[in-house]
Amino acid sequence: MRDVIVRIITILKTAARQVVSFFSQLPWADMREAVVRIVTGIPTVARAFFSKLTWKKAREGIARMDVAQRKRVFIIAGICLVVIMGIFSRALLTRPSYPIPRYIRYSYTAKNMTNRLVREAHFWTYAPVKRTPTQKCVTIKASHPYKLITDALGNQILFFTLTDIPPYGTQIISIEANLKLADKPNRLSIKGKKHYLKAEEYCEVDDPAIIQQAKQLRASETKKTAENCFRWAANTVQYTGYIENPRGALYALKEKKGDCTEFMYLFVALSRANKIPARGIGGYVVTDNAILRPNAYHNWAEFYDDGTWRIADPQRKVFMQNQSRYIAMHVIGESSKNPIGKAYRFKYEGQGIKIRMNR
Repeated sequence: MRDVIVRIITILKTAARQVVSFFSQLPWADMREAVVRIVTGIPTVARAFFSKLTWKKAREGIARMDVAQRKRVFIIAGICLVVIMGIFSRALLTRPSYPIPRYIRYSYTAKNMTNRLVREAHFWTYAPVKRTPTQKCVTIKASHPYKLITDALGNQILFFTLTDIPPYGTQIISIEANLKLADKPNRLSIKGKKHYLKAEEYCEVDDPAIIQQAKQLRASETKKTAENCFRWAANTVQYTGYIENPRGALYALKEKKGDCTEFMYLFVALSRANKIPARGIGGYVVTDNAILRPNAYHNWAEFYDDGTWRIADPQRKVFMQNQSRYIAMHVIGESSKNPIGKAYRFKYEGQGIKIRMNR
């Protein structure tokens, strides 16, 4: 009898592990796909179970048991079943949710500044980030054919080849995207954690002044430390208005002034110096469907805590609030696969060509 009980428990454990493995691989892009995956996954678990135990053997084993032994077997089997169902329901309840639809549109004008025909010019620009804890990019459409490039940080870059632009002529490149947003951030695993802790250009994490200030803001909990860094940057740095070229975290710390970029870099540097993964984000803050304008471009930060990225915008004094209003276009950081390089919004190449974002 003991051997039968051990065998049943072993089989149920195997089934439970396969259920866990099954759910851990689900992308949960939408509920319909999830249901299809669940239904198609059931035979896999069933085959594993029945390949190791036949009903005949089970009946024979149970028939040899007395009432008390049968009761124990059914209790153990019931507990295992409850555990499996708990895993099943937990996976359903914790699936990502992006309930807020949002439509955005933006455009650029490419102008031939010469009296000669431009046979070919190249143009790269950002599309909305594919997925963040509060944003999912569903569709992208453009007026011109494009190649989609993704980098290690999750950025989506649209690459256009523009052809046959006449002397002093123009071409307008229009882009539209449908997004799904969430005010409550979904859980999202962090990839390459070390990248979000290291020093980078304009983010001088290893500078003694940054380290000293970060130490003074350190608390016992990650969230509280991040909030201290946020409030110190928000209340100490004076907003100067737009500055064309970034100055960085150390400049903001010493000069106590800057635009949204300096606020962002200072928060990121202070967080990283306190061993909190943090990153800069470029994009737009909107409350409804919108046409994006160049003068509305904004930089803010995110820090990683409790299984997800959380928004911190020290220039606008927003900490983990109104997160569905933030449209992420660019995860700022060093990435070898990003053809736009250090440019924040777009890049172009072509003799005699000038491209600007339309207002």
